[in-house]
Amino acid sequence: MTETGSGTSSQKDFMGAQWIWYPSERTLANTVILFRKELVVTKAIREARGWILADSRYRLSINGRRIQWGPAPADPRWPEADPMNLTDVLQHGTNVLGVAVLFYGSGDGTWPIGKPGFLCRLTIQYWDGTIDEVISDPSWQSVVDRSHPPGQYRRWTSRQNRMAS
Repeated sequence: MTETGSGTSSQKDFMGAQWIWYPSERTLANTVILFRKELVVTKAIREARGWILADSRYRLSINGRRIQWGPAPADPRWPEADPMNLTDVLQHGTNVLGVAVLFYGSGDGTWPIGKPGFLCRLTIQYWDGTIDEVISDPSWQSVVDRSHPPGQYRRWTSRQNRMAS
């Protein structure tokens, strides 16, 4: 599958990225984990595009500003990754990528993949021809979101409670 935009085409690619979650053996249904990664931009960006996928829902923010949320409900046999275009969002200097991930648990028709976590890969192309990759891996900081206590029922979709920033 390819995405076309801005005159370019990119293959859906997660090479090197890892499915990550909070380092714990047990996860209650309806647990929200907050992930954080700093990225320093020192050159002019030509394009910053990538893909993101989560079980069960995610909210992506850059420098505290909500950028996108998803994934759209899909058949659990074929999980869908969402494209990211951060070209006009990343700033010169330090940027903070934040991803809040809500794991529904299993059953009740809310079992998109069945394993809590998220996966992402962002490719940043600079005008000087160099490229940086930001991938999900254990270097991301993670913490349980205590403002949404684990195990408490909540519905989080694009039409409801968008976990406003």
